[in-house]
Amino acid sequence: MATLKVVIPPYRSKTDSKYSVRIRLTHNRTSAFLRTAYRLRSDEITPSGKIKPEGVRYQLNADMSTMEARLKEMGMRIDNYSVRELGDILEKTVAVKAGVLEEGIDFIAFGRNAAGQIQSRQADNYNTLLNKIEAYIDSGRLDINSITKRWLKEFEVWMFAHGLSATTVNNNMRIFRAIYNRARSEFNDEERGEMPVPFYPFGPNRYKIPEPKQSDSRALEVEQIRKIRDYIPTGRRDELGRDVFMLSFYMMGMNLPDLYKCDICEKGRITYIRSKVSGKRGKDAEISVKIPPEATAMVRKYADPTQARVFDFYLRYANVSNFTRAVNEGLKIIRKKIELPRLTLYYARHSFATIAHTDFKASIAEVGACLNHVDRNNRVTLIYTKKDFTRNDRIQQGVIDIVSGRHPLER
Repeated sequence: MATLKVVIPPYRSKTDSKYSVRIRLTHNRTSAFLRTAYRLRSDEITPSGKIKPEGVRYQLNADMSTMEARLKEMGMRIDNYSVRELGDILEKTVAVKAGVLEEGIDFIAFGRNAAGQIQSRQADNYNTLLNKIEAYIDSGRLDINSITKRWLKEFEVWMFAHGLSATTVNNNMRIFRAIYNRARSEFNDEERGEMPVPFYPFGPNRYKIPEPKQSDSRALEVEQIRKIRDYIPTGRRDELGRDVFMLSFYMMGMNLPDLYKCDICEKGRITYIRSKVSGKRGKDAEISVKIPPEATAMVRKYADPTQARVFDFYLRYANVSNFTRAVNEGLKIIRKKIELPRLTLYYARHSFATIAHTDFKASIAEVGACLNHVDRNNRVTLIYTKKDFTRNDRIQQGVIDIVSGRHPLER
């Protein structure tokens, strides 16, 4: 008799420090651990090993019910299979029911499922790309093995033909590659020789993601930054847009998800892990940013009265998407008033980086440190060193001094 039980192995992933949830199948006195789509943080697991999120428990119970129904349907025939062969059948049964497998792996269904597991704005980016793919192929299903170098290039041409910028196409194709890599990691098992996704269309001599053109730069001139800083709002929405833009600029290009979620403010510094890369870099994505005098009033203005987080944005807006929409609507009003062609919060980050490099003369590596970009050339060395943010502080204040009309060496 085959039995099933949800288990959480006691080892964490090296990439995101999460625990993978498995279903233990016991058959003929041997066991196999079946893969699931769920990965949990340590705070989502009780000391006794129970799963806290109700939605995960519900879906796991549904998956186990699907597996149990399949076992019942097979009857005595299960004795003809080893535990691993039986596990493969059960994994495929769940995948087919979820719409992930159907005559091959459905890239769109898999991408939607992956988006549902991401607790950040990146989920919106996944779904936006998948919507474009559906529009391109005029279908809701795409066999992953039909994606070739030629297919990707034709999709790229289609996006350009529909008015997307080089930067947007670059972002879309990077997300495309991330979903593809995730699917290969999920379904391919090289040790057992099981490769349902045998091809890889990205990389050298294959499809190359187009680089953004220089003209797509989102950096503003110093005088344009001053116009945003000195803008007199006409309502709550453009007041929010002005304040958050300048707050992001003063805090070295801090992104909206991080402004929304950050919860550590000590000794005049905000410390956070970038939401965009927290699952990939873990503790290495942590950065500490000094609150300069120019930002102090805004930090107090939007302070969380409960002190659960640094800012009260999460009390004003239900999620990061709503917060982002409100800020960009406010910036749209400002853009028209001060006559800028385009303006989103990304311009604050790009502008800080550009002024730091071209006006303050910081090196590219130093600007990257301020933006919390990974130094790929010295990534191993960084494991053995303690982060020092004092150089970031000097560059930060130097950029602010330039915008304020002061000579950056005065401080």
